[in-house]
Amino acid sequence: MNRRHITLILVFGVAISFALICETAVSVAQSGSVSTTAPVRPVQLTRGQLAALRELFPNVYVQTAAPVTGPFGRETWALVWEQKPVSENRCPKILISAYDIQSCTGFEHALSGLAHIVRLKSNFIDSLSLTRFFQHDANPSGIEIDGQRGPRLTFLPTHFRFEFLDLNGDGFKNELLIHVSNGPYAYIQYWIAITVKDNKLTPLVGDDGIKPLIGNRDAWLDLARTGHGQSDLYCGVRCAEIYQRWTLDREKQGHITGKWLWTCSPDDPRSWKIGEPQHGCPE
Repeated sequence: MNRRHITLILVFGVAISFALICETAVSVAQSGSVSTTAPVRPVQLTRGQLAALRELFPNVYVQTAAPVTGPFGRETWALVWEQKPVSENRCPKILISAYDIQSCTGFEHALSGLAHIVRLKSNFIDSLSLTRFFQHDANPSGIEIDGQRGPRLTFLPTHFRFEFLDLNGDGFKNELLIHVSNGPYAYIQYWIAITVKDNKLTPLVGDDGIKPLIGNRDAWLDLARTGHGQSDLYCGVRCAEIYQRWTLDREKQGHITGKWLWTCSPDDPRSWKIGEPQHGCPE
């Protein structure tokens, strides 16, 4: 074997090793042990499930459906619209004003209409209207056209796919995140989490039992991974120099608590106050 053959063998061996390393890295990056969440492969609904949906919504439009296993066994969750949704048409193509930015960021190319999350087995179990979570102006409903705001609708991505998390630590990935609005100037996006409690679809709520807990997407992912998530917001003079923070914590028996804090001196741990800001901070 001459020197040229040896060189070719070495080069070929290095190339194979490098390819194996890259393949391993990709496999690790895509494995469940590294990623907290990944889209679930969609499934087709059965004729019986579709018939049950049409009894609820005669003109139902099923965008996507996916299997999920929770405390009540294996189910199918579906994102359905009362009728075929339309493309969001209130946001300008170029977001110029601060109000447009806050209302439209993250909702570009969204579908709009009246949407529900539905649980099914062989037939209908339960449903939850999503439109109730969009009853404010920090989504495209708040955009004014000729001085008129739009109807309160649900706005969801055209590429929506179910991604389930285990937020309460019960061993079941059956919590779902939904982006519902934005903070000032879209410096932060607000997401809620939907779960099943007492065999009913419901948002995860705070200690008052009414208001849904909110956080940015990363805070919810951190909660699933570590039991604690934190969202921070600071937008300078636009927000009266106030620093705000939302925390999510998993307590005993999987109970999730949330706190809203604010301060004018973020470096002083003792300065953080619970609740909504009561005044602006001195410049």
